[in-house]
Amino acid sequence: MEDIDKREADLLWIQNEKEESEAKDIERLKGYSPYVLFDEFILPLPDEFGFPSEQYRKRRFFSKFRPELILCDETGEVNFTFQTIKKDPKDSQEAMKVAKEIMDLGERERVFYETGKRGQALWLDYKSFVGDEVLYGMFFLADGKEERLLGTFLCPFSLFDQWKPKVLKVLEQLEIISRTKEEEFEI
Repeated sequence: MEDIDKREADLLWIQNEKEESEAKDIERLKGYSPYVLFDEFILPLPDEFGFPSEQYRKRRFFSKFRPELILCDETGEVNFTFQTIKKDPKDSQEAMKVAKEIMDLGERERVFYETGKRGQALWLDYKSFVGDEVLYGMFFLADGKEERLLGTFLCPFSLFDQWKPKVLKVLEQLEIISRTKEEEFEI
């Protein structure tokens, strides 16, 4: 048997997972491809989204505590951000409450709209004001086996009615990778 490196093994595993998911009669989003995030989550994201330059990252996200992953459209105005944290507090509902409290402290003008659950993700959406921009945002979290995924979606507020249903559909199709450490190395 020829040697298979970890990347090839991951690709084979992802292909298998994709085929199994398709067999579950889940309506796949056209124009979206699955992204593996932090080796623990699979999320379908728009095909036209890509990883921005470091210059964009610094300009768009002022803090040195930028999200670990950023994917944006070609205009840079519509983006998803992702990072992981430890599951603390252990309860997802409590974690969402804490996140909302932190968001309240950061910006007094932020307006919260709805909260809910789609698939395995809890979410809340809001209107935010950054400089002269009015943004629509959705914050979401999901618990994996080891870590908690934190994500945001941001776009100009004028586009929220186009994007909100799409983002909710994406969250509905979030998958948690269920392989164990031992399975990771089996071929």
